[in-house]
Amino acid sequence: MGIRQHTKKKFAGGFFLPKGTAVMSNLSEIMLDDEDFPEALAFRPERFLNENGEFVPHPKNLPFGYGKRRWAAERAALKKSFFLHNFSFYFCSCLGENLARTQIFYYVTGLVHRFHLEPASEGEEMSEDPLIGVVLTPKPFSIRLTPS
Repeated sequence: MGIRQHTKKKFAGGFFLPKGTAVMSNLSEIMLDDEDFPEALAFRPERFLNENGEFVPHPKNLPFGYGKRRWAAERAALKKSFFLHNFSFYFCSCLGENLARTQIFYYVTGLVHRFHLEPASEGEEMSEDPLIGVVLTPKPFSIRLTPS
């Protein structure tokens, strides 16, 4: 994640942005849009599966950012987004995205396969309210892992 600056003066959405204006993406606004992701905070992996149970990527699921390394379909889908389209924001995707996705998949599935995850204390629930900063992060929590 990074903050980009315009390399030339530009008008966007009726606003004048001088050269050097810092622009930062708000990917949460895109990924939590009820129009594209109803009940966005609910764990519903089926939203990314077709009728045959195969994974189908959604052009607005951008956990690794947005930029010139993304395929054209994602850009076309995002054109209706005022922020990204009108500000011509090019948020470069991570070069190691495929490795990161694979590692996250193996790590999480390995934990879920080998352990039962539960709150560290009886009756304790995790807060769904995020800590707000440059990125949203979960509030600190404790869990207990017991072998399956």
